[in-house]
Amino acid sequence: MALTASLVEDTWNGHNNFPDEGGKQTRLYRRTSGADLTMDEFLTLAEGYSVGDEPFDPADPRAGWVIDVALRQENQRIIRETVTISNEVREISWGSTNTQSTNPRQPGYCNVDIRHTTTSATWWRYGTPAELSAGDIPWVTAKPSTNSHCELVQLEDLAVDVGGAPLTYPLPQEEVTINLSWESNAAVAAYRSTWRSLRNTRNNASIFGFDIGTLLFAGVGQRVATSAEMPITDLRFIFDPFGFCRQSVLSGPGGKFDPYYLFGTTVPPSGGTCGGETFTGSVKHAKWPYWVQLFPSLTDFSSLFTSQQLTTVSSLL
Repeated sequence: MALTASLVEDTWNGHNNFPDEGGKQTRLYRRTSGADLTMDEFLTLAEGYSVGDEPFDPADPRAGWVIDVALRQENQRIIRETVTISNEVREISWGSTNTQSTNPRQPGYCNVDIRHTTTSATWWRYGTPAELSAGDIPWVTAKPSTNSHCELVQLEDLAVDVGGAPLTYPLPQEEVTINLSWESNAAVAAYRSTWRSLRNTRNNASIFGFDIGTLLFAGVGQRVATSAEMPITDLRFIFDPFGFCRQSVLSGPGGKFDPYYLFGTTVPPSGGTCGGETFTGSVKHAKWPYWVQLFPSLTDFSSLFTSQQLTTVSSLL
């Protein structure tokens, strides 16, 4: 006796970004008369009833693959079929050379996490990056130039130390983590030596909107995804507005500042008035601050990625 099939449930969830769409359909197969319908018999008949086949008519705007079929014997005459559909497995070619930024459960996924952090630094001359690098920019080269040191000395109006004792001030930074999923262990292994060799170097060209020398590659972490052989790597970068240049100063033996190493400024300028009293004294400042580069090496950060990863990440930043 033939079976009758009825669709009793049809659910679908969709999102703006392909490929996160999917749904579930439930059908009841009935034998209304004659012998009982057993699971063994149903499995024999299933092919003729398209059990587990592509669930949608070609004219249906929905699309997807059947990823799971569950059968349950409801009673002696009814079999329940539950079909789970998803189109997230449609693209089987995703990977490091065919990237995407919509499905973290698939290879080729690229994402970016940016966090604001704060460190501290000591200063003898303090101002904005533009004020402290009005001439030669000290962090665009491996080491600050002689001109950069000389220009820093001449910025006497930006002196903030007292008698050679520097000002310690919070320094805002940004931590950028780039998350990449790979199609195989072999694909990620080809980049490990590059990541290792470029750790603690700065960018030799503008990248991801960060100027030359201001972005530090701090290393990479690797973990295993839930999918079989899909390594996930987290490339960590730190942005420093002063390009990891810090200041030191010339002083006498034992760090002492005798008059030779100091110059005086009037506070307020030109003998101004503070709290109703005229102030005519001066404050001493260190004469000869200079730049120190914490990470001298400049390298090409594009070699940290495949060309497709670089393009995708650039579009996200």
